[in-house]
Amino acid sequence: MTQSVFDARAELDRATQRLNEGKYAECAAICGAIVARDAGNAVATHLLGLAIKETGDWEQGERWLRLSVQLDPARAEFKANLGNLLRRRQKFRQAENFYRQALELAPQHEAARRGLALTLNDLGRFVEAEVLVRELMVADERNVASARSIQASLDRSSA
Repeated sequence: MTQSVFDARAELDRATQRLNEGKYAECAAICGAIVARDAGNAVATHLLGLAIKETGDWEQGERWLRLSVQLDPARAEFKANLGNLLRRRQKFRQAENFYRQALELAPQHEAARRGLALTLNDLGRFVEAEVLVRELMVADERNVASARSIQASLDRSSA
């Protein structure tokens, strides 16, 4: 492993830590420097999008998250995170598309399944949403609390 690859990994670890600590500007600065050196670094691009999104600039966050998906289309978590932002921006059909793509890559991806169920609910497709919630409950007992929360939301929406 070359020194530059090792340094980038260390920087990405530091950026991830800053993101998890809620230090979004620091994360964005680290990732921005990596992307300036290596525009094809999908992980840095993705983390940059997440950090920018968390500062409230959803448009720029979406731009960077979309770029990260283009750079590494095989990463289910990239597609699920983009779906989450699109759902927050009320771009429900686009969100559904990215959640489904994430699930094609990783059928048990919990965040993508949960996001898809909520998005289907947002679109008024309650039966499809409920099927996903039931699948979440069956798939893993850890999902029961999450699935019950989604089910309560579905019940309120369809009432």
